[in-house]
Amino acid sequence: IRGTSAMTHNVMLFDADEYDESYIKIDSKMFPYIDNIHGKWHFNEIRAIFSRRYLLQDKALEIFVSNRNYKTYI
Repeated sequence: IRGTSAMTHNVMLFDADEYDESYIKIDSKMFPYIDNIHGKWHFNEIRAIFSRRYLLQDKALEIFVSNRNYKTYI
């Protein structure tokens, strides 16, 4: 999903582009299972960030946070 990432002095933000074709194609039944389409993470919660590649291109960031038991991709 395309979107905008931003960082301030204490948080990392992600805002999905709801008008992008990839966002529009998401089945509405999937939205309850998709977390952080619009995300905000405080730096003191972030434990690790990894770059993820697909077809030899950097495509996503994988974010591990301390207050949740799952990982987030942006």
